[in-house]
Amino acid sequence: MRRVKIQRIDSSNFSYRNWEAGTIHEIIDGPCRYWNITAEENGKRLQKAVVGWCVGSQLPHKPKEDEVGIMCFHGGRHFWFHIRKNEFDKLFKEANHED
Repeated sequence: MRRVKIQRIDSSNFSYRNWEAGTIHEIIDGPCRYWNITAEENGKRLQKAVVGWCVGSQLPHKPKEDEVGIMCFHGGRHFWFHIRKNEFDKLFKEANHED
């Protein structure tokens, strides 16, 4: 699977309202684990839905170390969720997400 580059977006976009608007399970099938998230078909679905990302520790709602906030547009709405840094690295061509 080809990695894609996505835009880093301001953390203010990662609100509680956008967090509760949807889940990763609307985009991928199966459990949220590395091998499932980065599997060919699920990875392509995520890559298609993602519009931006933010360092997990900088999120205003539910900040998490060693994770990345992923903003998606799917089903006619924006929502976000966390993925682990290693999952992010596998799917997206961003080398500076730890800034």
